[in-house]
Amino acid sequence: MIPGYSEVKDKMSAQAYFQGVVSRRIKDPTLSMQMKVGFEPRALLANYINDPASDNYAVLLVLEASKCVPWRNLSGCWRGMCRALSWPGEPARRRRRPGK
Repeated sequence: MIPGYSEVKDKMSAQAYFQGVVSRRIKDPTLSMQMKVGFEPRALLANYINDPASDNYAVLLVLEASKCVPWRNLSGCWRGMCRALSWPGEPARRRRRPGK
């Protein structure tokens, strides 16, 4: 979803908004945060979700298996979570971050 588009949809197309967020000229409350932690926007999807505020647009996001995503635990400390690639039925291995 691109919730920030609802505020400007009368002034610009969804494609222009998407390109602005991807190039970091426009800040979207959801998509910009997802990009900051490592998700890569790949495409703008028309009529993907029933969300009249964003004219039913959504964004296809990809997180490569080798990327670490920061997250905050319940005590407020930042940690790194790495997605590990594994074969079906094989447990995912925990990866160590460089310097750890």
